Amino acid sequence: MFYDKYRSPFVAFNGNPNFTFISEGDGVFPALSAEDWKRALDTRPDPSVTVINIAFKDPWCRHYADFMRTIICLYAVKRLFYPNARVNRIYAGKIAYDWSRADSPQGQLLHLFFPGAEIDNTDVKKEDKIHHWIFFNLSSLVKYLDIAGEHAITFINQYSDDFVSAVWKYCGATPVDAPFWLEDGYPSRRLRILYAKRWGGRRRLLKDLEDYLLEILSRYGDITITNFGKNSFKEQVCIAAQHDLIIGVHGNDLANAIWLPPHGALIELALEDCKLFHFQVFMEQIKRRYFGVYDDKLVTNGCRFGRNQSQYLGRDISKLNFDYVEMALQQVFGFAA
Repeated sequence: MFYDKYRSPFVAFNGNPNFTFISEGDGVFPALSAEDWKRALDTRPDPSVTVINIAFKDPWCRHYADFMRTIICLYAVKRLFYPNARVNRIYAGKIAYDWSRADSPQGQLLHLFFPGAEIDNTDVKKEDKIHHWIFFNLSSLVKYLDIAGEHAITFINQYSDDFVSAVWKYCGATPVDAPFWLEDGYPSRRLRILYAKRWGGRRRLLKDLEDYLLEILSRYGDITITNFGKNSFKEQVCIAAQHDLIIGVHGNDLANAIWLPPHGALIELALEDCKLFHFQVFMEQIKRRYFGVYDDKLVTNGCRFGRNQSQYLGRDISKLNFDYVEMALQQVFGFAA
């Protein structure tokens, strides 16, 4: 499923083709022949399969945000292709993270959605005898977004509500109800805005920009300034579920927008001359609203412009288009403050 003629983000195979395994990045992936591709393209859901393996090769997945995009894709692919199968083993490649730790977000979610699976931080073993596999390539999904991404978004939409609801239940989160709008055009309650502040390292808003941003936000609702790094995974989910909007500079904290209520939205602040699709695609997959504030444009759901670029990631933000910030807030909340 979701194939282009060059590379595929997803592979689900019924039967065991004789893969030739090749090393790519920090993991091992199958080198697919023309016959392998044909077999994959012809794959159909098989409710009779009882055991499968999962493999993904991307070293990015040790990061919180990239892992979240990976697991929701794996969840959706398994729901479609192997709805009655248990996962025997998950191969994560040679990554510098112990996902088997019970307290890690990665470990908690893998065990929640694939209970009983053995998490193996090594490459796929050629001698593994399981005949049914799901392979996933996150970097291909990002790189070939203009080819494969729209199909992936539409497909995952079918399962995203179940995915988010299961995590809410696991974490004990209660999503805040959407406000209703009064006759004067204003909401029935104070809106809840979560500012995901960057507390150190790279990509911080300069203080004068941050102060002015908070002044604008205060006109629209009550602001919570958070440092998700000090919260447990369950606490992060519960905090996000109780807000109408998350706003912040590109970074892992914005991945918690996946736990927003259905009416929630994300506003991502970026630098000029950069193009980052990560969170835009993420929000589209879970049917939430996205607004990207760039120096020269305001990007919304479904908008694509150029190739993904991330060379800016080492810089702080010294310039911010507040007109676009205001436009995004007005579209999120439906009024001008």
